[in-house]
Amino acid sequence: MSEQIAELELRVATLENQVRSLLASPTPPRVATQPAPEPQVRIFHPADITRIELPNEAQLHQLAKIVTTRYPQLGPDTSGHPRWHDMNIAEWDSGFRAAFRRVACLNRTDEFNVKRDIRYFADEAMDYLRAQGMPTDIRWPCYLAAVIAAGDVPFSIEGPYVGLRFDGIGRPATAAWRDILQGRALRAPSPPPAR
Repeated sequence: MSEQIAELELRVATLENQVRSLLASPTPPRVATQPAPEPQVRIFHPADITRIELPNEAQLHQLAKIVTTRYPQLGPDTSGHPRWHDMNIAEWDSGFRAAFRRVACLNRTDEFNVKRDIRYFADEAMDYLRAQGMPTDIRWPCYLAAVIAAGDVPFSIEGPYVGLRFDGIGRPATAAWRDILQGRALRAPSPPPAR
């Protein structure tokens, strides 16, 4: 045991001498650094930012009620088994709110793209929200209801088609939804595009 203590005392003395010499040297010791990491490719999806104030929860609920009163075929399906009634309403409501958020980010145009019907836009909204970490199921009827509730997007019930663009061409969104809440009539549907 005394041999181990003597060995440890010798190691401590050696380390103390090394510390004294490091402290006495005028230049700091060189510390090994890790090489800089190589540049990597990063892929990200920038969040589209709405240029308008979005309605709060109560206002969204009121907008949904106004639109589904005028267009009941766009409302939640409550004709099935009573067991699923509340779930269908909650799913529709969630899809409507998410679709409204997405519609508020897109530009408006008076021309309908006949190659992209409402299902394309609903699917794009789901993909967009999934990439933002907010997966939500959006059926086309609640997407069209959100378009109508926005108040400034041309739409056609036949088709259905919407006047939205992903590429930045067209008019930016406005807060026309406020006018709907203040009693202004909903925008009338446009005729479907000629084929």
